[in-house]
Amino acid sequence: MSRMRSEFRNPCVLKVPAELALSDCRNRTLQQMFLMLGLGERAGSSLPKIRDAWENVGFKVKLTDTFEPYDQTLLRIERVEQANARKTTQKTAAKQQAILEFIQDNPQASRRDIAEALGDITSDGVKYHLQKLQQAGLLTRVGADKGGYWHIVNAGGQADE
Repeated sequence: MSRMRSEFRNPCVLKVPAELALSDCRNRTLQQMFLMLGLGERAGSSLPKIRDAWENVGFKVKLTDTFEPYDQTLLRIERVEQANARKTTQKTAAKQQAILEFIQDNPQASRRDIAEALGDITSDGVKYHLQKLQQAGLLTRVGADKGGYWHIVNAGGQADE
């Protein structure tokens, strides 16, 4: 599980509680100047927009006021890559299931035969998945690379004939 995190600190605490996800303008003159230039917006909309933008691309946003070592607001943006790992695991399981189903009907199939039949995997990709299936005890190879065949092992450890 990989993590990506950024923290932004601002001296002083928010004028409104962070839980409300609102902001309040500290300098009205600067706000008016930026509004006239078309570079600013009304107070109160920035924090929700920032939070929504980051959360829409898969980040967790936490805004807190801290008082150690001095008064400050901390914006922490963090992403944990669990969703991608889950998707990869699901794709791997689906690919391995497809390989097992093909081998069940074609026990003498070569890596190239399996790759061509599945269409969306290379011969090296098939080799990788066959090794993983063998390591998991779900598949055994009987005989030589040429002329041998695959045995699918069921949950009880017995080879299917």
